[in-house]
Amino acid sequence: TLLFVLLVQMIFCQSKDRRYQSMDYLNEIRKDTIFVDSLDGLERNLQENLRFAEAKDHVLPVVFHILFSNEEDRIDQQLIHRQLKLLNDDFAGRAVDGFLNNHADEDRRGIKSKYLLPVDTRIQFCLADDDGESTLDDAIDYQHTFIEVWENRQLMKTEFGSPIKSPEKYINIWLCNLPKGEAGYAQLPHGPSQFDGIVMDISYIKDLDSEDSNYGLGHTLTHLMGNYLGLYPLWGPSPCHDDYVKDTPIHNAPNFGILNARHVSTCAGYPTELVNNFMDATDDSGLNSFTEGQRDRMQAFLSEGGPRAALSEDNTNCQDALDELIEERLSMEMDPVPNREVKIFPNPTSDHLNVFYESENFQESSSYQIYIYNSSGEQFFFKEQSLSVNKTIVDVNQWPSSLYLLKIEDGNFIKTLKFIVE
Repeated sequence: TLLFVLLVQMIFCQSKDRRYQSMDYLNEIRKDTIFVDSLDGLERNLQENLRFAEAKDHVLPVVFHILFSNEEDRIDQQLIHRQLKLLNDDFAGRAVDGFLNNHADEDRRGIKSKYLLPVDTRIQFCLADDDGESTLDDAIDYQHTFIEVWENRQLMKTEFGSPIKSPEKYINIWLCNLPKGEAGYAQLPHGPSQFDGIVMDISYIKDLDSEDSNYGLGHTLTHLMGNYLGLYPLWGPSPCHDDYVKDTPIHNAPNFGILNARHVSTCAGYPTELVNNFMDATDDSGLNSFTEGQRDRMQAFLSEGGPRAALSEDNTNCQDALDELIEERLSMEMDPVPNREVKIFPNPTSDHLNVFYESENFQESSSYQIYIYNSSGEQFFFKEQSLSVNKTIVDVNQWPSSLYLLKIEDGNFIKTLKFIVE
């Protein structure tokens, strides 16, 4: 019996679920009424104006704050550089793909899933060089402290830890020991500037490339960076809440471990969840992508007029990296893929929905299909159109008020968008 108990304890101690606290932190600062009004206004502006922002290449400067009370936590700078490379790989769609599943090409509703394909967000990161006046390593600030575990969510950002550095110019990241069970949290855009940034438990840096860890591929910081750039976790601010992204299904809660690609949510309609998406909490070996909608939302937050625009407007910190990224982009465009564009409007709607699809894909197919499903997966509409017809009007006047999923299928190309009938 004693041997069995010890074995159970060993297994339990070796496994830990990655639990993020960004929504808990958001709820704390939401107590400030001014901030709540600001956040609500931000979402309205995003839907009305920023959603039309043009995607472009961004290279954002990062500052790391390493807080250690013992030499074991004074991590080597090589680990920071390793983490930065993994972060860039994730945001460029180059993540290590450990998500292998024979059923990954089709979900329970019969909708072929292209969610498993990595998306290049056109966002990269570099260590800040302080306008060229210091070395890159100065962007990694080591601070010895007498605080072993940081329970206050803002204290590490003050003189008690490592003070925040120019949050309008740099992404500040604090690595320290958090209370047991906490992976970290990020401040979404429009929070108090004196506390802006990302806090992550230092163990997730120390675990990089560890064979004994489920979180050794660096995706913890990828998730938190997504929060910082405006993404909610897939379950939203609360269970079964929308994450304000057009092409992600509703999640009821974070997922852990490695799950089947057909894992189903308990939310209304029982949608198939994106367990391979960086904004879930599954093991690193099962994560590999953002969606196009998530990319567009982060791009909007970085665009002119967006709350994170200042990070990209002054490129002196990362100019060399930006030049290299643009050069790489231009070389890729020498062999372009067929151009496709999908738009739906108005959204929300109460009378009709205009579906606009334009493609240069005439060599692969001569027609495309339009499907519309309700939140329960029931098909409400289907039409096959010639590629020469780029506009379809769908009468939704008699449809129940709800959230709907529209799918365009053109050969191997599949695009899904969400819309609301009021």
